[in-house]
Amino acid sequence: MKSKVSRLALVLAGVLPYALPYLAHLIRLQAGATGFIQYDQPYYLANGRAIFERGNGLAYPNPYDPSPDAPVIYVQWLIWVLGAGVSALGVDPGVWLDLLGILAALACSYATLRLVEWVIGDGTDPGFAFLLVMWGGGIFAWHGLWTWLSGPERSLPSLGTAMAGAESGLGWWCLFWGRNVVLPLEGVYHALMGWCWLAALRGRWALALGLAVLLGATHPFTGAQVIAILCVGSIVFRLAWGPERVPAWVFPAFWGLLAVFAGYYLAFLNLFPSHRALQEVWSLAWRIDGASWLRSHLLVGVFAAWRLIKDGRNVGRDVPFLAAAFVVSLALSNHDLFMRARQPAHFSRGYSWLALALIGLPAVCETIGRLGTRRKAVAAFVLVVASLDNVVWLATTSLGAEPPGIALKPGEREILATINRLGFRGVLLTEDARLSYLAATYTAVRPYRGHDYNTPDSELRRARVRDWFWKGEIGPWFDEVDLILVEHGRLAARHLRGRWEVAASGHQFEVLGRVRLPSAVETLRRGPTGGSGQLN
Repeated sequence: MKSKVSRLALVLAGVLPYALPYLAHLIRLQAGATGFIQYDQPYYLANGRAIFERGNGLAYPNPYDPSPDAPVIYVQWLIWVLGAGVSALGVDPGVWLDLLGILAALACSYATLRLVEWVIGDGTDPGFAFLLVMWGGGIFAWHGLWTWLSGPERSLPSLGTAMAGAESGLGWWCLFWGRNVVLPLEGVYHALMGWCWLAALRGRWALALGLAVLLGATHPFTGAQVIAILCVGSIVFRLAWGPERVPAWVFPAFWGLLAVFAGYYLAFLNLFPSHRALQEVWSLAWRIDGASWLRSHLLVGVFAAWRLIKDGRNVGRDVPFLAAAFVVSLALSNHDLFMRARQPAHFSRGYSWLALALIGLPAVCETIGRLGTRRKAVAAFVLVVASLDNVVWLATTSLGAEPPGIALKPGEREILATINRLGFRGVLLTEDARLSYLAATYTAVRPYRGHDYNTPDSELRRARVRDWFWKGEIGPWFDEVDLILVEHGRLAARHLRGRWEVAASGHQFEVLGRVRLPSAVETLRRGPTGGSGQLN
């Protein structure tokens, strides 16, 4: 691209469609909008707060472990950035995450543009190829259309259902590269992965190592993936193009990084029983089934095969590394076939898709470029065909019956802001699972039960809360509770044991504080006092 303005326009065009769910979130929820459009997003902000409010300024405990002795063992620089914005700067959690998401999306888009320019060469306008990578998908929607046409019911509502319902995880697994920027942290991971691949393809191995370190210190799944790709890809690159392409220091550096990474995640963290318990919860066989994988990769697979058949042995120096990236990503996203499953779908987030797309792009661009006056029409047709999955997903997510994302009513936002302003800490109990989860994001309290998959004994705690509210059943577990968040008039005396007083009140909710020392409110503000159930 000769013009910086044209380059910037392309970068913006690559990500603008993915702003639609956020616009729908803001417009449809209005005052109730939180900025969180997906269930897991508040979790990352809760982790960040825990660094400053329960950790040591660098590391943090599991924010959904209500024990005051929860081990401070997790270290991730991106989580620190999230926590600093909320705890140190006082920015609203959803706003801070979305600001990060905008920067990450632009960084990912620019990295993708540079990758595309590298693989197609200087003589080709990258506009079509870049948009194909950022907007392209598979054939889920086309398969749904075919199913609808061959089925008994052909109403318009059933057409929408057929086209939108075929993707795994309702499309939130983001099997296509560009869609991942809709999730702020995935935008960061994908930006780093994109720059890392580009550095490796250009032979800048020190830069690739540095980016892998950054990514490895940010996310266990993507960290393991990028290090494995570099370990295997550098070997393949050297075998294909000779030792002068890959310095000897690269191999011990990459494999050493893998050893450090594995030592932290597989050895150090597993020294702690609480983490081992979480590992059991996380050991889920979430995977992309074979049919879904084929539908997501078919188009880019055809492009890659076309390139390999067309060019034969003259495919260029980039293909061995990209092929290694594809094989490693494919193996990790199916690792349940040869070891215990650790949510294999997490490794699928567009990485194997991108590798195939980058392999095939030169052949696609060259073929379309030979069509003369018809090339723009053909390029537009290919782009429409390839983009339909994302068009349908964005429309369904943004315009569906339920507004996208998590909402907070004015009374809920008010009471959480009050708890945060008063600096309350301790274990919070509430019947509302959503408010209990969000409490760790918006305040410094420790929810008795928070995130579904990160709370110790999550289902047992769910049952206790249900039985406590509906049946008044109180067991020894209740002694660890310091705060109760409840709507006015919804709590009967049978639900309580011990002495309680109103610690905070809003127009819809009130917070009861257990009286352990002279004043519940002062106790809740003062911090650790020792003894069972005392405050952190």
